[in-house]
Amino acid sequence: MVKTGAPIECWRNRQLQGRTVTLVLVGKDTKERKWVRNDIK
Repeated sequence: MVKTGAPIECWRNRQLQGRTVTLVLVGKDTKERKWVRNDIK
């Protein structure tokens, strides 16, 4: 459940604030945080 919601939220947040996305992912799962960081890069 978290995996499906995390990517969608991070994608939307990424456009508004990439930093917030990284923090949110870090608290939920380190693996997801890396995926989000790659997208921002």
